[in-house]
Amino acid sequence: MSAFKLGTGIALAAALFAAPALQAQEASSQEAQQYSAPAAQPQIEVNDATVAKFADAYTDVVALQSDFSTRLQNIEEPSEAQALQEEVQAEMIEAVEAKGFSVQEYNAIAQRVSQDPELQAQLEELMSNS
Repeated sequence: MSAFKLGTGIALAAALFAAPALQAQEASSQEAQQYSAPAAQPQIEVNDATVAKFADAYTDVVALQSDFSTRLQNIEEPSEAQALQEEVQAEMIEAVEAKGFSVQEYNAIAQRVSQDPELQAQLEELMSNS
């Protein structure tokens, strides 16, 4: 898997996690003010074991994301698309938590991986060997 595809996949997965929060943010201007300051990313030690667990979680998230994209192509109603997005987001959260991460931890690691070529290479190697 190329670094571009890996980075794009991480960004898309993070965007899918964030989408309902963004929709809620748009719901009212008062709520938008509450969301204006981003939450601090948790500080996580990214060692070999963490990267291996992240690779497993990432693989699951990408599979769910791919399934979402395929299923979304057959939906015409915005309300159905939103329901599907919420369903897949819940499944992605379950997949991440099943690997021992919170969504915030997963996203923090994803951000670190996207910014660190050595971590990207380590993740790509783990994923190509599985």
